[in-house]
Amino acid sequence: MQNNPEHIFITLDGCHKWAENNNLSVLEAYKKAFCSLKDVVSGCKELDINCLTAVLVDSKEETIGLLIDFLEEILKEFCDVKYSVVMDSRLCGNDKEKIDKLVESTKDNKGLNLIIALDYNGKQEILDAVNNIIQDYKENKIKIKDINNDMFNNYLYSKNLPEPDLVIRTDNNKNMKNLCLWQVAYSELYILEKLWPDFGKQDFFKAIESFGTRERRFGNIGEKK
Repeated sequence: MQNNPEHIFITLDGCHKWAENNNLSVLEAYKKAFCSLKDVVSGCKELDINCLTAVLVDSKEETIGLLIDFLEEILKEFCDVKYSVVMDSRLCGNDKEKIDKLVESTKDNKGLNLIIALDYNGKQEILDAVNNIIQDYKENKIKIKDINNDMFNNYLYSKNLPEPDLVIRTDNNKNMKNLCLWQVAYSELYILEKLWPDFGKQDFFKAIESFGTRERRFGNIGEKK
């Protein structure tokens, strides 16, 4: 029986290129991108996948408005989805209040954990973790000997979440672009040329099928996992 990933990490890549290729606005590209994301959410539900992280690199007001509409629509169709949002601290006002309210409304849900990352910066996440560890050490909350991989994970934005098993990169991107740098050390990469707005449920199932054929060793040369 094929083993499915527990946590999938995706980015909404190629929206500007898609808009240019189709002679449409970037806003229309993001509308299509959120339709693709909805297909992936549906696919995760079908396969009982626990966690999905989606990175949205554009935090313009119009895009955030589409995100809020998307989150509201998902809850109507999949009422047990739980939201988490890692957002840029510059986001404020009515949009932030709406997002916070949506997250709060799902805190007790037991279904798919959908994590939305806005303007996410992997290097900054690591720096924030280090600075918070230093501060806790100065306040005698932790000891140097206690610092290990598990403790460090608890200082990341993604604490309490499993590390991504599968990273799906569209637009033929072969690098992580400063995304989730600590957590993807042993993640499997699935790369395709298709732009994210054209990504559909069948593409998602192909990625899961590819993952199921991999032999994961997690850095152990002689062991299979």
